[in-house]
Amino acid sequence: MKAFLKKEWMEWLRTGRLMVLLMVFVLLGIMSPALAKLTPWLMETLSDSMAGTGIVTTEITVDAMVSWAQFYKNIPMGLVIFVLLCSGSFTGEYQKGTLVPVVTKGLSRRSILGAKTLFLFGSWTALYWLCFGITYGYNAYFWENGIAGDLFFAGVCFWLFGIWVAAVLAFVSAFAGSSAQVLSGTGGAAFGVYLLGLFPTFHSFLPAKLMEGTALLYGAEKPESYGGGIAAAVIMAALCLAAGAVCFDKRRLWWFWGNVVFGVLPISCRLGWMDGILLSQWAVTYCSNFCFFPLGYILRITPSLAPYRRGAPNLGNVCHVPDRPTRAASRFFPFCRPCCMPC
Repeated sequence: MKAFLKKEWMEWLRTGRLMVLLMVFVLLGIMSPALAKLTPWLMETLSDSMAGTGIVTTEITVDAMVSWAQFYKNIPMGLVIFVLLCSGSFTGEYQKGTLVPVVTKGLSRRSILGAKTLFLFGSWTALYWLCFGITYGYNAYFWENGIAGDLFFAGVCFWLFGIWVAAVLAFVSAFAGSSAQVLSGTGGAAFGVYLLGLFPTFHSFLPAKLMEGTALLYGAEKPESYGGGIAAAVIMAALCLAAGAVCFDKRRLWWFWGNVVFGVLPISCRLGWMDGILLSQWAVTYCSNFCFFPLGYILRITPSLAPYRRGAPNLGNVCHVPDRPTRAASRFFPFCRPCCMPC
């Protein structure tokens, strides 16, 4: 699992996902106190123009409460951007077929799911508390944070809501085939919880309750009233992870036809003649298995295109045990090298 966590870290660095999320959450952390600090100056600047229209402005006093109220209005945007950028964490692996060599070399599927989910939880935790800490530091510098009641409990509540969203994201990604499906499933779950929260009967027993941090700051709600929402978020997150593990154990890690349309055709335009011959041998071997043998064998012998790409390392056996159907296919097509044999 440590190796896969390192792989996730390198992927986030090289794709620029980490840098984008860092900039977004740092900007959100600065934006809340900045808007609160600039509000009196903006109103004073616009007072002359508004006076001509009959609108009279009075002196505006801002404090840390205004900044924290703005923070809890802005941070949901950060969560939405986090989900958008992480929606392809699993589906990108399915479409590229990069999980096949990892699984066939002995890493369990649940270790992969656990590593990816743990990385989602850790990244959300680091980014959220970075944003929270920046806002807290600026508010302490300009004003006084002591006037906000249950400040850290309110922060923990929204952090837990983000953990619940990340768990739903991991669950949907375990069976979805594209980023659009992941976004639809995660957004639909969050929107459904929000709609159910509009009914007073269910309001206190849903994760959506954890988004109401401003009520804690102003003293309108007590921490005890958030117990139902916390319990619901924890239980639902645990159920999502358990169901995701079951779905991930049973799903295919590589979709052949999607790779043909979106992977093989663009790659074949950049291959040399020798690579083209190897690719054609791979295609004939797959088609022979498809024509002559049951579907159960096909699901086990579907090869990876990675060994045939220019400059790719020799991955050796794709399967642990040589398959008889693939050996039999080589008798029908003697010029083919079975893909489950060593390259």
